[in-house]
Amino acid sequence: SAFACHIIIQNTDMKQQFYPSSSKITLIPRGVDTKEFSAENPKNLSSEEIGIPVNSKVIMVVANLTPVKGIEYLIDAFSLISDEEKSLYLVIVGDDDNDYAQKLKNIVREKNNSDRILFLGKRHDISCLLKLAYIFVLPTLDKYRKEGSPVALLEAMASGVPSLAS
Repeated sequence: SAFACHIIIQNTDMKQQFYPSSSKITLIPRGVDTKEFSAENPKNLSSEEIGIPVNSKVIMVVANLTPVKGIEYLIDAFSLISDEEKSLYLVIVGDDDNDYAQKLKNIVREKNNSDRILFLGKRHDISCLLKLAYIFVLPTLDKYRKEGSPVALLEAMASGVPSLAS
């Protein structure tokens, strides 16, 4: 950054942490396409297309499946409530071809929840998937690194999905 003419940051924490005394900084906050990510977007996907019965309540997370995202805690929490609420499904969207994702799948198998916790892998139809969500959860941990500006959370909120994040 010492040789850069100018530095673009996406949140104010970046300035405080990495460039506290630099005058070469411009903040450009993250954003989403509010035409694509809105309740009015006509594109649809049925829950049955992803293996979930109609009228189910879908808890969804869309994330880069890495340990900082804390998905194992979401799986644990889901397992605590899913026996009493049979209409709940947990949908995990993100590249599931890595060691952490395999660990998560093993946790799901151990908890015998494979029928109600679905790993959809990396998808390009997120705006359609979000329409199926009852609630969006992003359980990022406060270790390893900080969450910068999670685009998936912004997309869920723009889509009108109630969102819970840490």
